[in-house]
Amino acid sequence: MLRSKGQWSRPQPWLFTFLRGSNAEQVAGEILGGLSSEEIGPFGRITYYPMLTGAFRAPLVRLPDEGVVFPFSVIRIPASSDAATIERMVAQNRALYERIRNAGGVQYPVGAFPMSPDDWKDHFGPRWPRLRDAKQRDDPSNSLTPGYNVFRGQT
Repeated sequence: MLRSKGQWSRPQPWLFTFLRGSNAEQVAGEILGGLSSEEIGPFGRITYYPMLTGAFRAPLVRLPDEGVVFPFSVIRIPASSDAATIERMVAQNRALYERIRNAGGVQYPVGAFPMSPDDWKDHFGPRWPRLRDAKQRDDPSNSLTPGYNVFRGQT
């Protein structure tokens, strides 16, 4: 649909997170209550559904430490490629991420907002040494995922 409407090539400042099952309804409700349709865009979407964490097998994807989590995504598709609009949406994503993180949620790390190396270290928490060691072993020239700044200045 996005391709047929000429929207696919426009910037897509998306936010992908996982909410704790125990407070997902409250957190999502507060966030959704503060979003306008202009902040999501004419083709944007919100995703929110329950997921059993025991069924998830990707070892380094962070999930809240509960039996049920809710993937919660704000899939923004702005009406134009206006740089100021995109910047505002990215800043809003960062603010929403902070709210979600403060409520015990985590991000699925493909969203559109800047993360510092310290943010990444905090994100991966106790799994950080495993990821760092794998990176040093398997990508010593730092050619994989340079744009995320995951390892810049981290040891």
